[in-house]
Order: sequence, then C-alpha cells, then structure tokens
Amino acid sequence: MGDYGRIEVILGNMYSGKTPALIDRMGRYRAEGEVVQIFKPALDDRFGLSKVQSHNQAHTEAYDVSDIGELLKKLQSDVEVIGIEEAQFFPGTIIPFCVDQANSGRIVVAAALYHDFRGQPFPFKDSARTVFDLAAIADEVSVLTSKCEYPKNGTRKKCGQPAPWVQRFINGEIAPKDSPTIMVGAHDSYSVRCRQHFVRYD
Repeated sequence: MGDYGRIEVILGNMYSGKTPALIDRMGRYRAEGEVVQIFKPALDDRFGLSKVQSHNQAHTEAYDVSDIGELLKKLQSDVEVIGIEEAQFFPGTIIPFCVDQANSGRIVVAAALYHDFRGQPFPFKDSARTVFDLAAIADEVSVLTSKCEYPKNGTRKKCGQPAPWVQRFINGEIAPKDSPTIMVGAHDSYSVRCRQHFVRYD
C-alpha cells in the first residue's frame, strides 16, 4: 500500500460520464505502476458480470460483490487503488470501509449517482446515509453533469441544458413516488432532466 491514502468521489447523473471517468482514472493509476482492483455491485448486470462498462461501450474488468463483506473477502492484499462502480447501490457500511482503506494507505475511487428518481440525495441500501455523506468525507469530489433529454418544442431536438436530475418512467408514465428506490435500468426507464423539466414529487 502507498504512503498516502485518500478518497476520491465521482458524482453525477446518469449519462454524465461517471463510468468512463472511473475507468480512465483507474487506467492512469495502473500506468503509474499502482496495483488496481475494481468492484461493482452484483445487482447491476446491465452489461454482464465481471466487468464495468459505460453506455459508450468503454469497459474494464471488475469483481461483482453483493456487499462490503464480500468485497473485503475478494480484496487482494497487495492492492493500492480500489475502484468502486455504482457506489450508491452498496450498504451504508461503504463509508467506514472507504475511511478505513484510506487511513491504511490505499486510494479509493468511488463513482456514484448523486440523486435518486425523486430528486433526493441517493440513499445507500439499508441506511439513512446518502452519497452526499460519502462526498463529505472525501479528499476530492468531481461532479459531472448530463444534458437534459426533454424534447424541445415538440421536435426531435433535446433541451440540452445541464441536467442534475433523472426522471423514472414505468410503462411510459412518470413513476409513482413510492416506487422502490433501486431499479436498475437505462433509457427504457430513465431520462435525465434539467430543473425546468424535472417533474418533482410534492
């Protein structure tokens, strides 16, 4: 492990480039001679198992884990940099895990959605804590934005304004507020929205 541990958090909406940013950052650490290991939640099987892949097809090898306990079992002793994809799908124990690893000299790079479909800070599984709590204890936070996909004036053009929120749809209709927080999907279920076009829940 290195002499100086740290926590780096990459926050953003869907389609903002979080995964390419994680893949690129881990690739740079590898190029610097660091021993790297990447983990992803097992429930996210959109692009298959044992790899992290973005919507633009960038991908790299990863270990599928269901929780932090399983991650620790698969964590190799010589690893110097830990990458975590879709960190919002992990339990809240991811926060003390990141702190412990950074304090031991490792670098932790975690990529996560910052809002859920209700427009609230994304809560960790089985926890009152959110990704904002993880960002609060990070040494570095990068925030990436998407472009609003709302149809512009009834044409095929999109709004294109910065889009921090994501709208969830079920059968073409805006999902009810009491829908499960975690529902893995892509353009078939979600569309990114700017402040003007995001339909908020009262």
